[in-house]
Amino acid sequence: MNTIFLQEMTANIQRLSRYNEGRVDRVTVQTLLQTVEPIAEGQFWYIPSGASVPPHVLDFLKKDAESKGAQFQLPMIPLKSDILESTEDIQEQALAGNLREVLDDVNKAILVSVMKKTELSKLPGRSKEGHYVYEINYEHNIYEVPNQPNHYEFVTQLPFSGMQLSPSGGRVELVVVMPTGAVVDSNLTKGIDENGLELQEYITQIPGTTKSVVSFEYRLDPTFTVHYSYNE
Repeated sequence: MNTIFLQEMTANIQRLSRYNEGRVDRVTVQTLLQTVEPIAEGQFWYIPSGASVPPHVLDFLKKDAESKGAQFQLPMIPLKSDILESTEDIQEQALAGNLREVLDDVNKAILVSVMKKTELSKLPGRSKEGHYVYEINYEHNIYEVPNQPNHYEFVTQLPFSGMQLSPSGGRVELVVVMPTGAVVDSNLTKGIDENGLELQEYITQIPGTTKSVVSFEYRLDPTFTVHYSYNE
């Protein structure tokens, strides 16, 4: 498990849904990480490749989530490369009639199919604290929230899977630059830490524009959701 002293993520969402019949926005993500120890060679993550997910596949994932009583989300979050290890028994599960296990394995395989396997890029030198510095950048689509026309959610988790925050001052910072004209729902926009407690978000209007910035800062292991919509 890699120990993180600091992970900074900046996400810039573009309002492409204005031009594609209101179905898809796009987010560009830039991340810097300071690790206490160097990341060993040969460690990989699956990161979003930017590939679009066909509508019939999204429909399948949505219906499967509903069958479990869950709300559908396409978690375009960097994943440690061992995510597929638990799917190796899919044929055995199918022959045993374990439909739920088969569907869970299929969901993981679909997710990986729209990602690419990569190493984190190490930057030369170290931080002022003596930590190792890495970066990773990617893009992915943000799909309309099912059954909520014109509503979207950007969801991410910091630090990435396979990493943990340093108990000595480790922290994460997230800044999301919202699209032009986006209305941020402060009730549904939240960070949730590993104990299920809600974090404070900060929503700031950018003077002279119709854009806003949503930001969080925390020192545990939170999942962040930014929910927004358009009035026009």
